[in-house]
Amino acid sequence: MSAVMQASTTDPGVGETGRPDKSRSVGRFESFTVAWALSSLVTSASFQEPKFAPAVAITSILMLIWPGSIPIFTALCALIAGRIMWRMPEGPNHYILELLVSFAFLAAAGVLYARKKVSGPSLMEKAAPTARLLLLLVYFFAVLDKSNTDYLSAHGCGWELVSPFFGGDALASRVPLMWQLGVYGSLATEAFLLLALSSTRFRKPALIIGACFHTFLAVVPYEGIASFSSLTLALYVLFMPEATNWREWAFLPKLQDWKMRAAAVVGGAAVWGLLSYKMSEKIAHATYPNLSSYGALRNEKDLASIVLSALIFVPMGAWLVSSLFRSMPSNVEASQPLRLWGPAWMAILPLLAVVNGLCPYIGLKTQTSFAMFSNLRTEQGRFNHLFLPASMQVFQYQKELIHVTKAPTAFTPSAEGVDVVPLEFRRRFARLHKGDEVTFTRDGVPGTLVKGERAATDKDLTKPLGFLQAKLLRFRPIISGP
Repeated sequence: MSAVMQASTTDPGVGETGRPDKSRSVGRFESFTVAWALSSLVTSASFQEPKFAPAVAITSILMLIWPGSIPIFTALCALIAGRIMWRMPEGPNHYILELLVSFAFLAAAGVLYARKKVSGPSLMEKAAPTARLLLLLVYFFAVLDKSNTDYLSAHGCGWELVSPFFGGDALASRVPLMWQLGVYGSLATEAFLLLALSSTRFRKPALIIGACFHTFLAVVPYEGIASFSSLTLALYVLFMPEATNWREWAFLPKLQDWKMRAAAVVGGAAVWGLLSYKMSEKIAHATYPNLSSYGALRNEKDLASIVLSALIFVPMGAWLVSSLFRSMPSNVEASQPLRLWGPAWMAILPLLAVVNGLCPYIGLKTQTSFAMFSNLRTEQGRFNHLFLPASMQVFQYQKELIHVTKAPTAFTPSAEGVDVVPLEFRRRFARLHKGDEVTFTRDGVPGTLVKGERAATDKDLTKPLGFLQAKLLRFRPIISGP
């Protein structure tokens, strides 16, 4: 076994309940590093980012060769954090969760390295409680954001996302119970996962139900869901009971020699990646004619990309769900408490998550705010929440909507008219090419702006964004559908 592997697995540790428990603490850390690496590979397949994807993928593969290696794990967390911050404010909603979890482990590693006490168990003790709380906060905002009139309807995302599997809206119109099950079922499931994962009594069924729920979601034909499911399942490792039989989580246990592991991991990744790529093209070509009316899909290439990420997810989902079922202890052992509060100095991360989730309600950003697939609308005149008031908005960014009637694809890929807030108009106008034209209506008055030409009116819409505005604020355009 290599030195880097030994350095991460021979340090004695203390379990999170305060009792010395080397095997269980080390086992949780090794298993989490494998799940984290697999999740990163799924995300790399879902969002091909040329600046960071190759480095993240290579580091993830190294993590699979040397599970539990602290240097490789911290490097992977740093690359993930760098990728997300570089791309901000673009990216899916769950990027913020992934970023904050990476920060938790990087901060814990920095403190422990400074004290010369770094080990797998000590990293788990410092960072795992905060990471658990961050996932629970995402579930909380998922339930809160879906509590709106548009989501709780036949056109809610809870039904729209799964409708391709059940005959689409035609079936929903004939059998209303179908869309009601989709909408209310998903809301009830996420509410249950929030409460049950927070408890000791119901954590075991919550892990089983949640693993099945997110594994199913991974095959939904919508960009980014496989990536979100992989991230969630990786974090489920942190919720496994202390009494978990971590031997069942061993990754390639019969290959102890690192050269053999490297050959198996690299060869397996190359073969499965190539096979998945070819299969995704064939599956997309065969299914796109039936799915082309599905609002989430713009073309066959989009569908192929989504299928690819789902296929890359398959090995991770199979390993994690099978390991979870095989290793789950008895009900009594599974009811042992796990901490949900980390060190006081790490409280800034859950606080940032809360602020991020509240952003739509207080008048700030509506993208990357945990409101994914929720149909939530908080813009002026569109506020649709069941019980939170529009008066919560203390910032003015959402107080005005501009209706765009015609614009290049770089401004909006939608062929229909879209409504955007002024700041989002400015962001999108800034990335147009010279001569591109945008036609719109503002306060009932028609207007036209041409990139590169001096504006006679609406000059404020051509003003570039400041650095913080450009990095932190992004607003969802309002179009028909979810």
